[in-house]
Amino acid sequence: MTRIRRLLVQISFNNIALTGCRMFKITRGIVLSVSFKFSVIWYLYRKINRVRSAYNVSIVFDFTYLIY
Repeated sequence: MTRIRRLLVQISFNNIALTGCRMFKITRGIVLSVSFKFSVIWYLYRKINRVRSAYNVSIVFDFTYLIY
C-alpha cells in the first residue's frame, strides 16, 4: 500500500476527533456542519448587502433558524 492510499484509508475510516481534556470531542462531522452553515450565512449576508446597497434600503433578516 502506498503512503497516499494508507493516508486516505486512515482519514476515511478512522475516528478522528479533537478533544478538550477528554471532556468533549470535536469530530469531522461537527467541523463540516459548522463550516457549511457559516458559508451559507456568509453568502446570504454578502447577497443582502449587495441588495441593500443597490436599492438603498434597510433589510433585517433573522438567521437563527440556520443554527439548528
